[in-house]
Amino acid sequence: MKLRIHLNTRAFAALVVLSLFGMSDAVLGQVNHSYPRLGCFTWGGGTPEFYAQFDYLVSYDANIAKTVKAINPNMLVLVTRDWQWGAGLSYIPNEWYVRDSKGEIIIIYTGYKLLDISDFCPPSSYYGGKRYNEYIPEWMASLIDLNYVDGVSTDGCVEQPRGTGLTDVDLDRNGINDWSEYGESWIKSTWLKGIQKATVALRDRIGNDKMVFFNSARFHDFGWSYTNGLYMEHADYTTSWRFIKEQWDKWLPVAPMPHGILVGANRAPTKTDYAYVRYFLGTSMYGDAYFEATDANSSEHFYVSYYDEFDVDLGFPKGPMRALYITGTNDKGVWVRFYDKGAVIVNIDATPHTVTDAEIRTMTGYAGPYYRFKGGQDTKVNNGQSFTDVALAGRNYSAGFIGDAIILVNTPTTAISDIVIDNVSMGTSPGSSACQFTGSWTPTNGNGGRFWTPGARSYRGIYDYSVAQAGIPAGSAVYTPTIGVAGLYEVFEWHGYLGDNADLVQEAKDIAFEVTFTKNVRASGVIDQSRNYGKWNSLGTYYFDAGTIGNTKIVQSANDVTMADAVKYVFRGERKDVIPPNEPRQIRSDVQTEHSISLSWQPPLLATDGDVAVCYKVYRGGVLIGTPIASSFTDHDLSENTSYSYSIWAVDASGNISTAASSGNFVTLADVSPPRLESIKVLGIGSLELVFSESVEQASAEDINNYSISNNISLFTAKRLTKTNLVGLTTSQHEVGRDYTFSVQNVKDQSRFSNAMGLQTMNYQGATGDTITITLSADNEYSLYINGNLIGSDSQWSVAQQYKVPSIIGKNVIAVKGIDKGGEAGFVSEIDFKGQHFVSNESWRVATIEQTGWETLTFNDAMWSNATSHGLHGVALPWAQYRNVNGISTSQNVHWIWSADYANDDIVYLRFTISSSMDITPPAPPTGVVVEKL
Repeated sequence: MKLRIHLNTRAFAALVVLSLFGMSDAVLGQVNHSYPRLGCFTWGGGTPEFYAQFDYLVSYDANIAKTVKAINPNMLVLVTRDWQWGAGLSYIPNEWYVRDSKGEIIIIYTGYKLLDISDFCPPSSYYGGKRYNEYIPEWMASLIDLNYVDGVSTDGCVEQPRGTGLTDVDLDRNGINDWSEYGESWIKSTWLKGIQKATVALRDRIGNDKMVFFNSARFHDFGWSYTNGLYMEHADYTTSWRFIKEQWDKWLPVAPMPHGILVGANRAPTKTDYAYVRYFLGTSMYGDAYFEATDANSSEHFYVSYYDEFDVDLGFPKGPMRALYITGTNDKGVWVRFYDKGAVIVNIDATPHTVTDAEIRTMTGYAGPYYRFKGGQDTKVNNGQSFTDVALAGRNYSAGFIGDAIILVNTPTTAISDIVIDNVSMGTSPGSSACQFTGSWTPTNGNGGRFWTPGARSYRGIYDYSVAQAGIPAGSAVYTPTIGVAGLYEVFEWHGYLGDNADLVQEAKDIAFEVTFTKNVRASGVIDQSRNYGKWNSLGTYYFDAGTIGNTKIVQSANDVTMADAVKYVFRGERKDVIPPNEPRQIRSDVQTEHSISLSWQPPLLATDGDVAVCYKVYRGGVLIGTPIASSFTDHDLSENTSYSYSIWAVDASGNISTAASSGNFVTLADVSPPRLESIKVLGIGSLELVFSESVEQASAEDINNYSISNNISLFTAKRLTKTNLVGLTTSQHEVGRDYTFSVQNVKDQSRFSNAMGLQTMNYQGATGDTITITLSADNEYSLYINGNLIGSDSQWSVAQQYKVPSIIGKNVIAVKGIDKGGEAGFVSEIDFKGQHFVSNESWRVATIEQTGWETLTFNDAMWSNATSHGLHGVALPWAQYRNVNGISTSQNVHWIWSADYANDDIVYLRFTISSSMDITPPAPPTGVVVEKL
């Protein structure tokens, strides 16, 4: 982010700028940003850290100013609402709507109704007898904190009523079409008087030192004297450069300071159409304008991109933009503007042109020689070389043309914007690709907070973050930057928190990450996502070669929920050394078990060039087994009572490896203890799971003669499970609530001594078997799972089916996959369990994307939304007009539930959890990413 300067620190340069356009010196002390000037118009949703990169922010979020200004105090922040339809008003009186001569309300874009800003608008008793234009100042002023907000904006403000196919309007409400009664001039005059009345009164409330900004989506010609700026929202082509610059020249001396024109280049074919972005950035630098760029639909106002040119600081202009030469009508040609620290050359023509340093030397204000700055995105143009000449492109379209531009500097400069790799393309920096996933990850919106996001839009495949349940084998999320300039980059990871609040979900503390950098070296560590959410957390600084060789990988945790949100690469310099680091010192092992050895060592002394180790290579018997960033490592899955040889090598940020290692031999402990039975889990009336203290030998573990259960319980099978310390038993039926004694002996461990258990007993209770009775139906089909087992399915929505299933100890999960075949969808159910009656309502959880294990007991549904009620069974339409569901009560407050969009979401996944007599709900997790060292 380049340094932004207030005018009072650059008074002389600023006054030069003002004198160019005949402005008053009275603006001394107001903010005056250096060039290029950056803007962003947004409906919100992004992080303050992203918005704080800009000089000028217009946002729907009325509370963001304080947060972003804590990061960038020199910003201008405005709060916006759409005055045309009263966006955000809690109540809109019917009399405030504009009508046609037939008395019909006029509809503007996307179905919103047009409000009457003219003085013909009737007063509303709800708003104290005020007309709409009289209430606007009160409304807008109530949204903002003047200690932080610099003004207000309207998104949508034109000089006459607008609407879909509007040819009939009756402002004076006499039943006659104003177009035929008075004509367009009267309509505009009447409408603009209302806009001016509202704006002038608004200034009286917020003060003349605050800004007012209109979005007409073009360079309009009204309200200049009482507004600070406007939004040229649809900068897609140029048809007449002469018109634009003439408008600019007339606007600059008239509009109040500070100026706030925002040029939105938001029709780029792709994020990497760098010539398109440079062209509109270059033309915006004609006057005091701010600039934004996105390849997304401009009406979304979420997906602004950030380019290397934005981080160049040209200072302030030394004079106006002038034509180097004119090549066609409407002032087509090559235009140049010189600044304190450089220049911009713009080809405002459909025809390509080559411009030389010799040509611009003849122009007033030249202070070369100039250089191309060195950037990381378009490296062919921004290559850091001395400027001799440049070929500027041009393209012709049926609606107009676009050209090309180049920013030059008068001292060698490197400007590489931060490279953000997001879980989605819209949040990823130009030139790089979004995160690539392997395994089972689910893109997710909401149900959490402080995620790195450009503004989620699931219908466009744009999600806040991706999430993976605890799982083996582990999937991964790989963040690969496109590095244009090789050098040192600091790597950061970002995650939010899951659930409705930061304490609700236990995020994984043991997420393994791996950074691959120069020479294919890998550095590994652990991220704790239960802490430090909503911030960039450093994973270290490493040298990355140009291209897409390096990356950062996050590995799904086996124990808890893992988030994959965003990774950032921040350029820290081009230095790469060839001097290796010194070797690590004093390797030792203070902790050994039968199957692991924990190593630690002292970091190396500083190398002659001052380098330290960024990671280490750990070898066992000459085989690489780890690359920790910390000076410790635990080697697992070893044989007992065995000696192992280790060597530790240091690696610096440039991938150099120490010429020597720290080495040592260490021995695992001998396993002379037999396994112990630690617990018995009752899975059902005839199913148990045994948990042993260590892995057990298969043959003895599966010998049913080694087990017995009191009270005549028969054992049928024993099977060692995938986790080799678990054994599953099938038995004859237990009785609910009865006490049993379990006995085990002769089960062996897997050590070389085959230690066998002596007799061990443990008491437990047959605490399962209470019946869960569920009656349900879905429009149109469902599949029912209880505790991960498929119980039944049906497609006759008008007749409910009933199922009776024994419960298990602790929690029981009812999971339903609902399928709709068109029209409105819905699900109804009643559950009876131990005297309690549960009905379908908003306490159920719902998702619209299938996730691995969604139907199981261990799945964490805290990230899911609450189901949406679409009315009570018995009265809700459309079902009640056909028939109600036979078998479902109409007097127990049973709700028809589904996702919020029950007309379009054809498949949903629903979950409901109930508990039996034993509460095994885990305690709330601790609050609060910290990088923990291996």
